[in-house]
Amino acid sequence: MKQSKLFPCYSIPLRDFLTSHGVRYELVGLHPETHKMFWVYIKNEKLNTLTSEWSKRE
Repeated sequence: MKQSKLFPCYSIPLRDFLTSHGVRYELVGLHPETHKMFWVYIKNEKLNTLTSEWSKRE
């Protein structure tokens, strides 16, 4: 199975954390069923490091 190069984020606190570290999302969307807003990032080493750091905080 091919791994996605995109990272969808449904968490406003995580979005704010990534933004505060200079990572910008590529686009914003609404989930078709829940109508929850989400932000899409392109996966890269910086994003991987920050999301790992975020996971350890909780």
